[in-house]
Amino acid sequence: MQKKLILPLLILFLILQWCMFKENNFLNNTDQQTDQTENINNIENSQNTDNIKNVDDAKNVENTSDSTETAQYENKIENFSLDFPKNWTVKENTFNVTISTPKDDEINENVIIVTQQLQKFLSVAEYYEETIRQLKETLENFKETKSKDVTQWELKGKTIIYEHIHKDTNLTLKSLQTFFMAPENRVYSINYTATKDSFDKYIEWVETIINSFKLNK
Repeated sequence: MQKKLILPLLILFLILQWCMFKENNFLNNTDQQTDQTENINNIENSQNTDNIKNVDDAKNVENTSDSTETAQYENKIENFSLDFPKNWTVKENTFNVTISTPKDDEINENVIIVTQQLQKFLSVAEYYEETIRQLKETLENFKETKSKDVTQWELKGKTIIYEHIHKDTNLTLKSLQTFFMAPENRVYSINYTATKDSFDKYIEWVETIINSFKLNK
């Protein structure tokens, strides 16, 4: 009997973790569901492991939100690179790359890049539909506000902007997710979450990160 393909809720977990919240339920779309679930449960403690490191280029710079300098980040394992604000902090672990904004308000806004290996081919439309279904099932008062098709470096994908409420704090959060469908059923997902009020504060930098994303040959 063929297993139903389920979009991993690892992304959703990380979205809420960015805002320093906690969620208890996780799903995966791969046949390695048991192993990945055990790993996900350890994500909160991953900053104390050897798998996480600060990227040197993000250190020793001024902590100002209006800095116009950028640095380049390259992930040799997942074979992609992008530009990011030089005064933001980059951290890597097994599941994702997190690019953190300067901490100067009620939450720590972040951009997180997640790579997924799908177990079967999905079109952009099918991946989008599954993403929306999972978001609706998981997030409180989910509301999609915008979506558009994107093409970059011959990679097709989609950008989704949506709002939801964190039930424990009653904060209205606003998120952007851009995903690119790569060869061999590989998906690169770039996710940004902030409060509704602070979303626009960093959106130009988020767009810089997304627009500079490319696969290295």
